Amino acid sequence: MEYNKYLLKTKSLLKENNAKIIAHYYVDELVQRLAEDTGGLVSDSLEMARYGAKQAQSTLIVAGVKFMGETAKILNPDKRIYMLDMEATCSLDIGCDYENFKKLVSVEPFDENQMPQNLFKKLRAGDDYLFLLFSPADKNFFRVENIYKLEKEVEALKQKMVEKNIKIAVLNENLIAAKILDWVKEKGPRAMVLAFILVFLILVVDLRSVHLSVITFMPLFTGLALTGALMSVFNIKLNFINIVMLPSIVGIMIDHCIYLIHHILDYSKGSSLKSLQETGSAIILSALTSLAGYVSLNIAHHAGVRSIASVVGIGIITCTVCALFMLPALFELRKHNFPFVLSRKR
Repeated sequence: MEYNKYLLKTKSLLKENNAKIIAHYYVDELVQRLAEDTGGLVSDSLEMARYGAKQAQSTLIVAGVKFMGETAKILNPDKRIYMLDMEATCSLDIGCDYENFKKLVSVEPFDENQMPQNLFKKLRAGDDYLFLLFSPADKNFFRVENIYKLEKEVEALKQKMVEKNIKIAVLNENLIAAKILDWVKEKGPRAMVLAFILVFLILVVDLRSVHLSVITFMPLFTGLALTGALMSVFNIKLNFINIVMLPSIVGIMIDHCIYLIHHILDYSKGSSLKSLQETGSAIILSALTSLAGYVSLNIAHHAGVRSIASVVGIGIITCTVCALFMLPALFELRKHNFPFVLSRKR
């Protein structure tokens, strides 16, 4: 009720004096409210001055620190500017000394011989170091060939420096990526083979049958092969970020195969089609939820993160399709061609 009285009085005075209030964000909340409710503005210092220049009123009341009133006067030389408190200052205002600022804006061009010694020492490398700056901004370093090209060029440069007895050290994230890719090329195949072997051994221990383990494992292997083929078709390249997701595809997809084979053996008495009817929707739903999580990475600005969504998305789709179609088909073929007992010892 009391605020409404202030508001009506303020509106009357502003109209009488052809004035408008412009306030900064950090002034008192009541002042901000009065500025907005009387048709004024609450904003930062520059926008306050710009806003004032567009108003028809001949008087501006500035609720802020001293330099904000000065800025408003610079942009509005023909208007009267009133400050609520002429002693209100801030560190930015105090820190900008007039004489030093005048020297800064009126300085003449100079070369390194006229540079102050303290500044020269900060910008100049020591006698034992070579400072190199690379700026290959026009290259996409999520393309493997560009990473290796940069590594080759840097190695050639380092060799030239060594021949001149100049010590050099280059630190660049793309060179680190090249080393990671070298490691993946050298160790990656063995790591994937080891992962496949471990998964297969776990299946053998769980299913107690090499034949059943092969049947369970084949959809995964086929799905990964199809993933590679589709990546080639759609020109999706492996890079040092998305390549680490391949084991995740193995882990996600073998779950579907294990779940389906257990249902066939334990609940459907060997009827693979019945198990597919009963569990297929659950497997598809599980794959879709995983897919949704990874596909959401497409909103990222980082190209490497977006590539994770592409690789894992294709992997989940192909491996799920292989699990749903291949595993029941292989199980039915196994019953006809390998008539050993379906049941396992408990």
